[in-house]
Amino acid sequence: MKKIKFLGPIQIMLLFGISQATAQTDSLILSLWEKGAPGFESRKNEPEEAKDYWVKNIHNPSVTVYFPPAEIANGTAVVICPGGGHRLLVYKAEGLDPARYLNKLGVVAIVLKYRLPREPNSPYSLDIHLKQDGDRAMRVVRSHYKEWKIDTSRVGMLGFSAGGEVVNAVTFSSDKGNVWHLIRLTTLMQSRILLFKYIRVPYLFRIVWNIMRHLLSCWQQTTTPVVQFLL
Repeated sequence: MKKIKFLGPIQIMLLFGISQATAQTDSLILSLWEKGAPGFESRKNEPEEAKDYWVKNIHNPSVTVYFPPAEIANGTAVVICPGGGHRLLVYKAEGLDPARYLNKLGVVAIVLKYRLPREPNSPYSLDIHLKQDGDRAMRVVRSHYKEWKIDTSRVGMLGFSAGGEVVNAVTFSSDKGNVWHLIRLTTLMQSRILLFKYIRVPYLFRIVWNIMRHLLSCWQQTTTPVVQFLL
């Protein structure tokens, strides 16, 4: 019988506990679009702003890939979406630090720098560009599965706070008609983790309904256990 697994707060805390393995320091940075984000190609080369724990002014969305030591790599990959209220990205505590820990577990960790709709004078939309960046990041990961030694049945997403909205955008909406597909690769994920997730009130009931519908659908249609974390 197919199972839906839930992790509680204590297990989540243990997930980010101390590991004895040594993490790999190798990393790779890839832009999501070679010529810039669709419709905003002219802003591709605008520099990001970064200080202390945060990054903002992101117009060329990208992923930074952190690889685990080869001797403990297990084929799992997780795309990490930092939070920051869509005004900035809390890149160190909610991007780099989780990536380093996941590396210690043998996981390929991919930190997503997505565009920020609530940054002052931002031209981006919460309803359009979060999904566009999240979808593209999943396809970039899957397109490199051979060279990064990823098992495509073990790919997930981790969203902190506002980053959870990126995860939801990828999970609960259709790709049909999207002209930005990367070699038509699916954005299907086998697990998702939402930590101190913020949900916009107008979308609360729709999201709850989508969660229930999505989990039921996966339970009925797949033999792979569905993992749902919501704190």
